[in-house]
Amino acid sequence: MMHRRIHTSADTSAPATTASSSTRRRRKRSRSENDWKTLVNTVLVFVGSFAIVLAVLMGLSYVWNYIFYDATTNDIPPKKNVAFHTEEGAELDLDPLPWNRIYRIPDSMSVVGDRSNHYVSLRKEVDPLVEQQLDDLLADVRIGQLNYVAKPMEMTNSDQVSYDIYNCPQEPPPGYPLSWKTMDIVTAWPTDNTVPPLDEHNNALIHQSLCVFDYQKDYHKAETYRDQHLPFIVINDPQVEKVTARWSLPDYMARMLGNEPHRTEFSANNHFMYYVPPGRGSRHKKNANIPEGWEPPTKMMRMSYPEWYDHAQTPRHDRDDPHWYFRLIGCGAMGNDGSCDRGATEALFDELPFFQPKKSLYVVEPGEQKGIHCRFGMPGVIAENHFDGSRNAIALFSGSRRYILSHPDQCTNLALYPKGHPSARHSAIDWSNPNVEEFPQFKEARSSEVVLQPGQVLYLPTNWFHYIVSLEINMQCNTRSGIESEMMNFVRDCGF
Repeated sequence: MMHRRIHTSADTSAPATTASSSTRRRRKRSRSENDWKTLVNTVLVFVGSFAIVLAVLMGLSYVWNYIFYDATTNDIPPKKNVAFHTEEGAELDLDPLPWNRIYRIPDSMSVVGDRSNHYVSLRKEVDPLVEQQLDDLLADVRIGQLNYVAKPMEMTNSDQVSYDIYNCPQEPPPGYPLSWKTMDIVTAWPTDNTVPPLDEHNNALIHQSLCVFDYQKDYHKAETYRDQHLPFIVINDPQVEKVTARWSLPDYMARMLGNEPHRTEFSANNHFMYYVPPGRGSRHKKNANIPEGWEPPTKMMRMSYPEWYDHAQTPRHDRDDPHWYFRLIGCGAMGNDGSCDRGATEALFDELPFFQPKKSLYVVEPGEQKGIHCRFGMPGVIAENHFDGSRNAIALFSGSRRYILSHPDQCTNLALYPKGHPSARHSAIDWSNPNVEEFPQFKEARSSEVVLQPGQVLYLPTNWFHYIVSLEINMQCNTRSGIESEMMNFVRDCGF
């Protein structure tokens, strides 16, 4: 019996020992799994915490740069002291401007413009109003505009074809743009008259042959004509129309410009002949071709916009009354250290985003841009006929201007002042009273004309001649960008 009990006891203890060992193994595996879970959770918590801290730091960095740097650039912060590259690759050696926390001006560039509290606050106030009332403001601008109708085109040879200026073909037609005798143009509508002759339907018939392209429908057509060095007019550009509306607001220009004096030309009559003072600039050497007794045709002074506007509103009934021609200059890459212009209006690069130094329909070579120039004319002001040695895009925002245009191949018929003369590249002929006995070649000159109205842009290739008449108080700005070398041969016959 004793032996059996002992035997039974030994038999029953073996399974208990096995169960205990199995439990220990399960506990060990459980601890191991828990250790891995703890490690994974710790790593996840660390990664999550790091991500949160990084996000907070990035957010703070964004806020910091939004306040202290220009938020119009994609670089946060924008790189300093390096060349700025436009999206199209043009390089401008400009530093980014500090951002003004008051307001982000729509379509502004990071390297040019005005970030002053005065200007930024004005735009913050005005921009919503323009957006809300754009159509009404543009309608008000166009009240009372004359209807200018193109005369039937004149064919001078069998290769030329007529065309509809409002539906021009994709490729420029032969002989484009057609022209008329310049004498016929200035006789039909004398340039001292600001009101054109009207037909029985109150239409003003003019010698217009330039194509009119809708920016939103004919953009590629316009590019084709531009790339073939041909002039044209652009209408319905949303950015141009927005400026037209904004500048039509009462007192907007006076508030923007304040009482800062700007370049203003004074003439004892309505004719303005550009000149460079003798001895100034590389074009005027000691052997300059200056006639004996030559006197500057105009006087340069400085005047505030309100002062000029008071003059402009005073009726001038005679060509020999005093006239003033107001100017603004946005220097941009030319520098704002006073060498370009004292009191430069850098806000023009914010006001006119389509003239910013980046590749566009109007700015072909951004790196060659010579700033933005604005000229405000009073009724009757005439800018004498001349050519500019670069591409020229001219936008009108108020009033109206008449342009008489000639191809560069007409230079031998236009009696240009020669190199070395203070008014070199300008016509010596008084187009308001041409003396064909003194200048018989003028009878052979050929031209066309356009009347530019608010919201329209005139594109002129290199060296195209233009004679300008202000038909009413008007505001016009232009920018030039690069030279078309193909157009230089035409003026070499005239010594340029």
